[in-house]
Amino acid sequence: MDVLGSALDPAINVAVQQISPTLTLLAVPGVLLDSTPWYLLLIAVLYLGFHPRHGVRLAVLVGVTGGLNEALKLAWHLPRPYWVSLDVKIFTSHPSFGFPSGAAMYGAAMYGYIAAVVRRRWVVAVCALLLVTTCAVRIVGGIHFVQDVI
Repeated sequence: MDVLGSALDPAINVAVQQISPTLTLLAVPGVLLDSTPWYLLLIAVLYLGFHPRHGVRLAVLVGVTGGLNEALKLAWHLPRPYWVSLDVKIFTSHPSFGFPSGAAMYGAAMYGYIAAVVRRRWVVAVCALLLVTTCAVRIVGGIHFVQDVI
């Protein structure tokens, strides 16, 4: 099997989904971490609670990240795991291509910016945890291959 074929193997998604039913059930509410309301809440908290300039910068950063993500998805046009195998359970359906992961890109931009602006160890740790959780939820939920979120 070639390198691209092994990277697009949904066996990892299937194996992760079969580890624990509880873990799989946590993927459903975990999808909230990659939702527009969640991102708007974070932008509003940064805008109102920290400094308006940082909130506006984060909003612009999210917009640029979204445009870049869509352009890269169209350039690569790689499938999602549930398009490749019927064994992968899905919790939400997405009509766009899978690579690169928008959740990983948005999360890296949002949480990275927040961690850089606030510069508190506990904030950096929370941002890192949220980013890892967001990416893990996408793999467990069958929405992305491992390579998509890396």
